[in-house]
Amino acid sequence: MHKRDHSHFYFVAEPRATTSTAATSLVRHADKTKMFEFLRRSEEHFLSDLSEWEPRPRSAHYYLRRSRGSAFSTMQNGGWNPQQDQEGRWVDIEVGENAGIAATVGRGSDGKREMLEGIAVAYALRLLYWAREASEEIGYRGSWDFALGGTGLIGKNASGRESHGNAGPSRYHVDAYEEMTSAHYFEIVETPGIVAGRLVGRLLRGLGVEELYEEELS
Repeated sequence: MHKRDHSHFYFVAEPRATTSTAATSLVRHADKTKMFEFLRRSEEHFLSDLSEWEPRPRSAHYYLRRSRGSAFSTMQNGGWNPQQDQEGRWVDIEVGENAGIAATVGRGSDGKREMLEGIAVAYALRLLYWAREASEEIGYRGSWDFALGGTGLIGKNASGRESHGNAGPSRYHVDAYEEMTSAHYFEIVETPGIVAGRLVGRLLRGLGVEELYEEELS
């Protein structure tokens, strides 16, 4: 069995009160144009330097039809194949017919020692921006449920620790992270950083680097 080299992060957003086909015109369009524009518009909300951390959504250039909707992925078959794919390049972003969103990022760490917690922050923010754009696309003004998960985290140091002289705990002491929250459309639009902070904040506090991301999560 192949032993992976990186931590992975997982992101989910589900609208609470849409129909099962609310976003069909977006995800079942004849070509990838509407989904491409959906992701492009979402990135326009991202003004932080964290948007430059790789892998970025624009790296996901394979367009795939799925049973739930459609997706952009860095992997041709949509999943990481340890025999032929680079784990650290893996990003997969799926939007369902109900406007639900799921994303996987394969580069949650740089090898075995350093967690890339900035990736978790960046994609937690993107999750909010995607939910905003999906809401605009289908005319939805209700609430969303959000979730963030991480695996392969045990023993990792925060990437920003040494350069910022942080004196917090030296290593993350558990292998997995899970957090959930919910937000209304108006919170998503007006205070996306605060909502994203509810998802990723405990991870950052566990690493002792929460102050490094105060600007993005406020």
